[in-house]
Amino acid sequence: MALAAEVCTSLSLGGFDEPLMKMLLPYSGQWVPVGVPVGTWGPVDRYLGRLALMSGATGEARSFLRHAELQCHEGSSEVWARHVAEDLRSLVP
Repeated sequence: MALAAEVCTSLSLGGFDEPLMKMLLPYSGQWVPVGVPVGTWGPVDRYLGRLALMSGATGEARSFLRHAELQCHEGSSEVWARHVAEDLRSLVP
């Protein structure tokens, strides 16, 4: 689901934002594991933030992305923190 959100938001494919948000929302606050917990696709809140931004909910997007940013710093994941920082920069001030 997170990868589907990544594709949809990266390619601006409208119409998928609401269904994907509904599927991902129960996992807010968690990380997206890759197979056995050896790697991760980052915080679920990053994908929720990108989907919210795509659907025009800027405030909600900012909230999800700020939470993802906090998770990255708490988990010492500078790689994902950079991705989230880039997402936050894309928000209209």
